[in-house]
Amino acid sequence: MLHIERKLIKVNQVATQNQIDRLAKADILGFCFGDNYFSMEDFKKLKMGKQKVSFAVTPHGSATLLDLAAYVADGEADYFEFTPSEPEKIAELNEELKVLSEVDRPKIANGFFVLADDDSFLRMEDYFDILSGHGVEFFQFEIVSVLDEHSMLPKNFMSRAEKLFSSHRVLVSDSFSSMSEYPIKNIDGFYFNLERDSQENYDLSEQKFSLSKVLRVIGSA
Repeated sequence: MLHIERKLIKVNQVATQNQIDRLAKADILGFCFGDNYFSMEDFKKLKMGKQKVSFAVTPHGSATLLDLAAYVADGEADYFEFTPSEPEKIAELNEELKVLSEVDRPKIANGFFVLADDDSFLRMEDYFDILSGHGVEFFQFEIVSVLDEHSMLPKNFMSRAEKLFSSHRVLVSDSFSSMSEYPIKNIDGFYFNLERDSQENYDLSEQKFSLSKVLRVIGSA
């Protein structure tokens, strides 16, 4: 019998007990803390299932990576998740790497994308190697898009993405209606950002999913 490897599923911007309970098939649930967004007090009212937990902070809030490290320790999260500075911002990136070296949890780096007119992240192999060397286990990439016929990526982008993703553990988001036939095969899994009213996504990506659509797509795997 042909063995098909199951892909990891991560759902972000979780905020309620109902979402936790209904997302039992997810492997990682992401919680984002920030001003008027979600608090540690909110989190401690929730009862987790078997899913692992990732903590992040809102990109434009007052919380720092040091605050995030404290949240991760207090809430006993499994993952420390952050949006790293771009490689040309050397001073900022070096400060972030110092914090990463002091956090004893695996990390998830978000905020990456591949667009039809922008392949800059596909030319940053050394940058991803540095982040991996500081404990980053997964990289989140929004792909725009290998599914939408109106924004299909050029074939050379696809081949370069495949090469990069074969060297690092990557979770992708796209305009999913199903995960079963996603054309990029050498990825570790998929992520979904749940809708949160009119607020922007915590990782500055564009794709947002209702809980019902996430459940439908996960069920198609």
